[in-house]
Amino acid sequence: METRKLDIELLGSLVSKVRRDQLFYSEYKFLTDEQLQLYFLNKEKSLIENSESYQIVAIEKRDLIGYLSCVKDHFDSEIFGFGCYRISNLQVFSNYQREIQSITSSLFQKLEGTLKQKERKFHVSIGLSNNMQDFDKIFNSLTGNGFYYYHTLLTFSSIKLKFNGDLGRNKGITIRTATKEDSEEISRIAAESFELSRFKLDPFLDDTKGNYLLGLSARNAVEKKFVDVVFVAEIDGRIAGYYTGKKRYIKEFDRTLGEGIISAIDSQYRGRGVFTVLDNTILNWLADNSDFTEMGTYLGNFPVHKSFIKKGLPLIRSTHQLSKLIGT
Repeated sequence: METRKLDIELLGSLVSKVRRDQLFYSEYKFLTDEQLQLYFLNKEKSLIENSESYQIVAIEKRDLIGYLSCVKDHFDSEIFGFGCYRISNLQVFSNYQREIQSITSSLFQKLEGTLKQKERKFHVSIGLSNNMQDFDKIFNSLTGNGFYYYHTLLTFSSIKLKFNGDLGRNKGITIRTATKEDSEEISRIAAESFELSRFKLDPFLDDTKGNYLLGLSARNAVEKKFVDVVFVAEIDGRIAGYYTGKKRYIKEFDRTLGEGIISAIDSQYRGRGVFTVLDNTILNWLADNSDFTEMGTYLGNFPVHKSFIKKGLPLIRSTHQLSKLIGT
């Protein structure tokens, strides 16, 4: 087995090998195989031109049998003080456990060897969709390569569904868009409110730095407009919570994807229906500004996914999250 860098010539062979279930957004029946393949092609092609991305293929007897792509997260790396990398794609073209284990081991060995030349210590994370064929075998191969499973992210979908936008009136909750003057309070809520976040759940990441990152991200969302909209909920003139959302046009689909990004409720206002009112507001905004919407929460966050289910939002995928820390 040979492992080497992906190039433009191999990219064509890779696209011809991938199954629909291995492609991003394959769950949506209104998207054709051709659209999904083109999206994949353009995404991976752009990474080839990115000096901070690492794309590795496994080849045996001239047959492409595996692929891994990895990108560096500069924001996380700066906060945590070591390189933070995210595996954006892992594909194995085999149905047999021993072969899957061998292929993934070769890919990770090549990746880690490459990163060790650049970093003394680094963190690698991956999300594995359970909609992918043989995901259980790949999951086992990841743990066999030293990855630690820390939680599962549930993603729900909405296609232009709308909900009661006046629900907060009877609860004394007022919804408005955030201003720069709100950023400090929103940042405080973000830094103090997340018990279930990838930073708290991942044993390799420092909780204090994770809280700081969440607070800074919330501040940037408002002040630097890293998202398209930030809604805040007020009770008696005080901010009780917030919800951010964004949209992006995907040219290969000729559709706009909306995403509910992150929400947090101040601990003293929980249990008063604040999240439901904010959730209705963001879903209505996304329905007006996108063709289809995704929003996620962790499996352990029962109140939130219970709320999504009660609204009739379908569960579109579950993504198992794993990570690994290399070096000291």
